[in-house]
Amino acid sequence: MGDFDLDEDPKPVQAPAVKRAPAPEPQRVRVSADVEPEYAEPQIDPAALIDPEPSAVTGLVPPHDLLAETATLSAIVLDPAALPMLLDFLKGEHFFSEANRIVFEACVWCYENGGTVDVVAVGDRLRRTDRLRMLENGMGYLARILNDSPAVVNVRKHAAIVYEHWRTRKIIENARHVLVSGYLGVEDVQAYADKATMAMGEIARRSVGARGMTNVEALKAILGKLEPRADGLPTKRGIPTGYRSIDMMTGGLHACETWYVIAQTGRGKTTMTQGVALHVALVLGIGVQVFCTETDKETWFQNAVCALAQVPNTIFQNPDERPPTELEVSRMVTAAGRLGDATWLHVDETREPSVDYMNAVVSARVNPTGQRVDGAPLGLVVLDHLHHTKEFVEARDDKAKPKAVFDATRKLSEAAKRFKLPYLIAAQSRNVETDRKTKVKPKPQSGMLSFSSQAENHADKVFVLQHPPLYIGGRCRGEDITRVTLYPTKGRRMVRREVEFQLLGAEGRLVDLDGEAMVAESRRQLDLRPEPAPRPVATTAAAAAAEPEPPDDEDPPAWYET
Repeated sequence: MGDFDLDEDPKPVQAPAVKRAPAPEPQRVRVSADVEPEYAEPQIDPAALIDPEPSAVTGLVPPHDLLAETATLSAIVLDPAALPMLLDFLKGEHFFSEANRIVFEACVWCYENGGTVDVVAVGDRLRRTDRLRMLENGMGYLARILNDSPAVVNVRKHAAIVYEHWRTRKIIENARHVLVSGYLGVEDVQAYADKATMAMGEIARRSVGARGMTNVEALKAILGKLEPRADGLPTKRGIPTGYRSIDMMTGGLHACETWYVIAQTGRGKTTMTQGVALHVALVLGIGVQVFCTETDKETWFQNAVCALAQVPNTIFQNPDERPPTELEVSRMVTAAGRLGDATWLHVDETREPSVDYMNAVVSARVNPTGQRVDGAPLGLVVLDHLHHTKEFVEARDDKAKPKAVFDATRKLSEAAKRFKLPYLIAAQSRNVETDRKTKVKPKPQSGMLSFSSQAENHADKVFVLQHPPLYIGGRCRGEDITRVTLYPTKGRRMVRREVEFQLLGAEGRLVDLDGEAMVAESRRQLDLRPEPAPRPVATTAAAAAAEPEPPDDEDPPAWYET
């Protein structure tokens, strides 16, 4: 009873009256006269305190609309084009009446097997499956449905009524399960709350639109996502990350995709994920859900303020040795104001969160109706980072950790597709040995994820951050810790190329050097563009009279002379 099953529909059976078990009388214990009498703790069965059906709704029929059900079935039988309009959301289990459910399933079988959906075909199907006798009056029931035929053009609206009543019944059923499970005792409150939230959130996402897209609207939506690139290949335009080089390479963050930023400690993976989250939330105004497992919420916002204000983090760490200037204070106040106004930026500081917990948090923020939640719809989920999740931490040995990472990446990929959101995940990279001769680390390849190289199979795009070699006098002297190179090791339909970043660790920022160079080159090309040739001045009175006069409310052009 404690499992919140979304596929089991409550039966429309009137609940019988349940007799409550009388509580046992307290038993007195004989004691000496100088001791106050004590009473033994009565033993009460928790199940005796709960009705199988809540007494407040005993005798009531669950919400339903039989007229809408028969109207839907009538339209399906009369119009061959009606059923394909409903198969995207309507199922047999959504009907309250068992007879209507049987008829609808027969109609679906006839349609899927290439037959016609009419009274004869449906009746023959019911007769062959020995379900016709389950209908009242057999074929007479189908004839009565046809007699109640409404306007066929409203079939989707009638089916939506049937579907919404089913959602209401499921909410009531799940609420009853939550109530009974809570009274029977809860050991893990967080798991109990997560399960209840996911059960209700799953129903909340199962909404049905009032109208489907037409062919013209669908084609416009498809063509609007195409953008020509320099290599001639089209790419979908997604949510910009704020890093020009990555956006030109990938087209931005797309729904249902999981991106992994893999790096060793101190290479800027947290800085990159935070920069993307701030750009999406503050610049684009799109809702972002951040799970920071490495730091607390105060530290995350402290780094965000420093990154936005472009001031070193040492101001907060050592304010006596490095007091901020008036300009820096002004910029930090402005940055804090922007973060304070962004109510759609949620930062969760739960340590070692499970994937189920994160799914419950995201499910609570997903709004299927398209309305604005907290000022903006949720459009991005950020996890920093993967190896601090509950699944990985609870793995006791190195043999169990690869499976934990593999299962976590699989669940996150499924969540991205279920919520139709992009996921940006920071993860730890495995150690790469330096070449003894050249003293240079090899370029990263696929399978760089720590503890489980096969887990990258669940990722859509994988990027590895690594310090470039530092050459002094023609010889490699180590790594250049002021720069990082981004290597795309996995990704479809994108041009893989290395991207150079400047790592400003004190400010918590990554500067896209290639993107800045592209912007500078574009500006230089604009500056080198030749100026338009001056228009020749009229030399005769007749030519001057033929010159167009400029409007009185605008300034005359540069070539105009009196």
